[in-house]
Amino acid sequence: TLASFDKSKCEDYGLELRSLIRSLILKGDIPQVCKILNEKDKNILGSNPEMRILLSYQEFIELLRNGKEKEALLYAREEFSNIQ
Repeated sequence: TLASFDKSKCEDYGLELRSLIRSLILKGDIPQVCKILNEKDKNILGSNPEMRILLSYQEFIELLRNGKEKEALLYAREEFSNIQ
């Protein structure tokens, strides 16, 4: 998790960060991925719409996977209504 991530002790901060993000994606923790990305660069998701959309799709899938169909539909309506 981000709490256990110590960039001051890491020789390759970028590699460690990518590894953490990959691990979180594989676990389905997309909100934590977005939090970390925003902490790293406040504009990363805003300036990279493809990344934002892919993470949104994955969050929708994770909600369905976890049996949260109603929450998934509400999420989809909010997140995907502006996609063209």
